[in-house]
Amino acid sequence: LKVLAQLALSDDEKLAEAAKSSLAYFPGTDRNAAIEGMLKSDQATARRVAIALIGQGGLDNPVALLMKTVETDGDVDVRVAALESLRDHAGIDEMPRLLDKMLKAQSQPEMHAAESTLTALCERQQQMPSGIAIIVDALCGAFKQAQGDAKLAVLRLLGVAGSPKAFDVVRAAANVGATKDTALHTLCNWPTPDALPTVMELAKTSPDTTIRDAALRGAVRLLGQSGDAPAKTLGHYSALMDQARTPDDRRMVLSGLTQMSHAGALELALAQFGDATVKAEDV
Repeated sequence: LKVLAQLALSDDEKLAEAAKSSLAYFPGTDRNAAIEGMLKSDQATARRVAIALIGQGGLDNPVALLMKTVETDGDVDVRVAALESLRDHAGIDEMPRLLDKMLKAQSQPEMHAAESTLTALCERQQQMPSGIAIIVDALCGAFKQAQGDAKLAVLRLLGVAGSPKAFDVVRAAANVGATKDTALHTLCNWPTPDALPTVMELAKTSPDTTIRDAALRGAVRLLGQSGDAPAKTLGHYSALMDQARTPDDRRMVLSGLTQMSHAGALELALAQFGDATVKAEDV
């Protein structure tokens, strides 16, 4: 194992990869000791290799060791690698420390890696209301103290969590200059139909074409999830079609209409049949 650990640092790329693969899947607890030993190395390269091995499944229970690396290692690349490896492992217990790391990140890559890991954590908690409530409370608290890019990252995470409390915070942030653009994009990407009225309004009234286009896409997506009565859903599609300004807009609305089994949907689609720019979608 000591030889494999040394070979994993070889300048010979093929030899190093073979050694890493052997270490990652070496049977028994000696493998754990070898990888943990590499994490204690004075060489950042060795520590990064150890993190890569953990990412390949080199440790059965890697969370505690990865979190320690995130919080104590002196090399930013090692910390970023540890954060990335935590994407598939971090749970609700690690959330406060990961959020703190994101807020206090010493570099953009580190902040983005922390945000990515927290995003994955939020997505895993979607089916656990109690877990999402804890996350949203923590994010709302963090939003009040966060500054600059970290504040925008918190907004995006609130959008992933997707609770009514999170929605209220993001909607309020859409009225503040420094957070407006990120908040509006977050609203357009909201994961649940609660945001549909707001997103429909953005599609109708936003003077920013980028936001309007994002809102149109978001509205079509949310209409597919809404569960509203067909007549109400059709009314929304009709309003969106009235707001469509380009062939791409109309094709987007038509793509949603094709998911409806309703005579009115067919009528609305056929009304676009004379437009050659959307005829392929119509058919």
